[in-house]
Amino acid sequence: MQDALTNSKVLLVILSKTSVESDNVLDEVSFALEEGKRVVPVLLEVCEIPFRLRRLQYADFTEHHKKGIQTLIQTLNLDTEAALKLNDFVDQGIERSNREEINKAIEIKRTVESQKSPILKNKAADEIQSKSKETATLRPNNNEQKPAKSKALKKIFLGLFVVIILASAAWFGRFFIEDEDTKWFDDTLQRNTVQDFEFYISRFPEGKYIKRARDSVFAKTSREKKIKEQERIEKEEQAWNKAVTADNIEGFQNYISNYPNGTHIVEAREKINKFSDNIENVRLDDLAWKAAVTASTVNAYLDYYTNPAVLGSHREEALQKANEIGQKGWLYCGRFSGEMMTESIFDLIWRGEDFSAKDILKTKDIVMLKTNESTRRTYRNANNRNANNANNTLIEKNKKMYVLAVEKEGNALIVQIIY
Repeated sequence: MQDALTNSKVLLVILSKTSVESDNVLDEVSFALEEGKRVVPVLLEVCEIPFRLRRLQYADFTEHHKKGIQTLIQTLNLDTEAALKLNDFVDQGIERSNREEINKAIEIKRTVESQKSPILKNKAADEIQSKSKETATLRPNNNEQKPAKSKALKKIFLGLFVVIILASAAWFGRFFIEDEDTKWFDDTLQRNTVQDFEFYISRFPEGKYIKRARDSVFAKTSREKKIKEQERIEKEEQAWNKAVTADNIEGFQNYISNYPNGTHIVEAREKINKFSDNIENVRLDDLAWKAAVTASTVNAYLDYYTNPAVLGSHREEALQKANEIGQKGWLYCGRFSGEMMTESIFDLIWRGEDFSAKDILKTKDIVMLKTNESTRRTYRNANNRNANNANNTLIEKNKKMYVLAVEKEGNALIVQIIY
């Protein structure tokens, strides 16, 4: 029996007062449900349906066998050909059972007639009595017919149960198995998820649509992987941009922690190493800035501003301080030809780009009075350089000055400085 259940796709359960009380029947039902078999109950007589079978659609033969057959055909999803053959099979059984009952009634009639008394009161009474007995014999009451038909139906459906449960040998089992395969696959297409296709494959490993199901799983899995990979790339780029914007050790360490195999991992480590290497420079930068603030002179702030050995994190602040505390004035600084100085009282000592010593001076240059030059006075206006317009302070040697503005008069160069 276990082999039959294992090899079958559908279990047809005949429900009667006797079968529902049988532990063997209930064990077979439990086994079929656990194995994922399709279970179809057939209610042959009124009885208490087991709880585990109440939710299933069942064929009811307690009212009329024709109605029960139609319900069974719909439940099994039989096609037209199989349904017709099943109807013919049942009709032939009922017809054969009825024919046997009729023959039995005729035989009873003959026995009764042979035992009748040869002396009758009159011919008319004899004929009436004969016809009445014949009618009564040929038309048995419903109470006599019902047990006989019920017994015949039980035999028919017990045979039908054996035929269906052994689906591998049943010629019509092939039809509803195929229909079940198609129904499952149609439902799977409606849901259209990887999980549903995988469930179809596990339930119908040799189904008609197995290749399509596997192709769908492969396509959906590949597409989902691409989508997830694209989302991962976008999130990683956002994390990297955040680290670059922060531009500190903590930001790059967070990136490495979240994306240890990220596309920017090498660059992130280089950034961290660079920051680590700059720890000493940070310390030196702080010391240099504190020294400039302590001295609080234009020369001290410009020393910090032009110091290549420090990070210069306070450069803009140093320039602002020099502008706040420094003197401003104009003076003649020399002559030029083209973009070169032919003579100058200043040495160009710093510029924000590459330069040569004889380059014509520009704004934002840092200069210093040449050692062979004497101290000079500055003027309040560029176009009035007489004694009355002179400032009272002198520019000193070995002191840095910041060029604020430049004007040309012919080949002469006039500059405004902070000193």
